[in-house]
Amino acid sequence: MKKLLIGSILVMGVIALNFKGIILGAMDLVDYVGEKTNTNVVTTIDRLNTLYYTFYEN
Repeated sequence: MKKLLIGSILVMGVIALNFKGIILGAMDLVDYVGEKTNTNVVTTIDRLNTLYYTFYEN
């Protein structure tokens, strides 16, 4: 049980350190899918952009 807790903390730490890259990658993925399916993804990209600037530009 202790190993699982330590492993979970390490995984959350890695995610927290790479959160900026995850958000930027999600924006690229949403843009790509929107382009291929010819759908409007502006709202989703706007939300991800707001999330990015909330964390990294303040």
